[in-house]
Amino acid sequence: FPNVHNIDADCFIDDNGQAYLYWGSGFKWINGKCMAVKLNKDMHTFIGKPIEVTPPGYFEAPHMIKRNGQYILMFSEGKAIDDTYKIGYSTAKTPFGPFETGKNSPILSTIPGTKTVGPGHHTVLNFKGQDFILYHRIVPQTEKYVLRELCMDSLQFDVLGNIQKVIPKK
Repeated sequence: FPNVHNIDADCFIDDNGQAYLYWGSGFKWINGKCMAVKLNKDMHTFIGKPIEVTPPGYFEAPHMIKRNGQYILMFSEGKAIDDTYKIGYSTAKTPFGPFETGKNSPILSTIPGTKTVGPGHHTVLNFKGQDFILYHRIVPQTEKYVLRELCMDSLQFDVLGNIQKVIPKK
């Protein structure tokens, strides 16, 4: 699709079994765009044409979850190569938006003086009723390339369904 960096695809399956595909980024660390489309049962052909659903602050790495009937589109913003990279989210009443910035967003960002530098590009999983967020962060180094490490932390919600700020374990 023109003017969209067509990377970072992520599939979401709604409660009724309908699958959606989300993807997209920007070029030169600016103007990220998020595209979305319904998927056929074969999980690789589209129902209709993709539409842009870019929420405020979005750069790349979309990941949709649903909680208490609310659609939560999580994503990365900033540059994946420095301490501006972080995880934010927006909410909507439908899988295609319109999206509004979520309370507490961004939920995970660089914490000065710690190992948490440039956290982003995540996924969410549920294990035995507990939600977890898996993401990468930058390993501080003096080299010219970026090393990353995988992290996993608890993902908590308040009683209204807002994602709480993530507190990294270390």
